[in-house]
Amino acid sequence: MKALLVAGMPALLAVACASEPPPRAPPREAQSYGEAVRILCDVDTLAGVDPDDPLETEAKRSDYLVEHVKNSDGIYLLTLFRTSDPRGQASLLDEAARATACQSCPLLATLRTHSG
Repeated sequence: MKALLVAGMPALLAVACASEPPPRAPPREAQSYGEAVRILCDVDTLAGVDPDDPLETEAKRSDYLVEHVKNSDGIYLLTLFRTSDPRGQASLLDEAARATACQSCPLLATLRTHSG
């Protein structure tokens, strides 16, 4: 009896595996990576940042970006960006802007000015 059960296992597994639905394609994102990078580049204007108030600047930037960056790769970039120092942020943003052919990036210019 035991040999019969063991011999029948591959057939049972084949039936069980065949009955599972095929994996679904990932959902289409409502925002492209390029759009997410553009939001990051233009965050000071979009969030109404006052450059004379550094504490408010960071809070407004962060709040706006968390609310408006929806692309999964953009969220990953934002996570790296938020955990980096200004020099690292400039490097990340420069690479993202180049990869997406972003023509101008005001935040990158600001970061370069403030990171020495």
